[in-house]
Amino acid sequence: MIATVIGMLINFIGINPIDALFWTAVINGFVAPPLMVLIMLIANNRAVMQERTNGLAVNILGRHATAVRLGRSRVRSSGPRSAVPRAP
Repeated sequence: MIATVIGMLINFIGINPIDALFWTAVINGFVAPPLMVLIMLIANNRAVMQERTNGLAVNILGRHATAVRLGRSRVRSSGPRSAVPRAP
């Protein structure tokens, strides 16, 4: 219900919903990699997880996914890249 009210307020304030989605995705791109690293550290901590820590396969997949996500956020932050060649 709270999300519905916030959505209606955004509409009445005059924020473009497409711009809001775009900026939400940009923020997510920068916030997700550190959170993924934190989750991997917690998931491997025996003091926190006891006998339910990650196995080797999950660690490999998790670290790979975190590295890919971090790499994608760095590529996107370096500026737009156009696939269309510029005219001389």
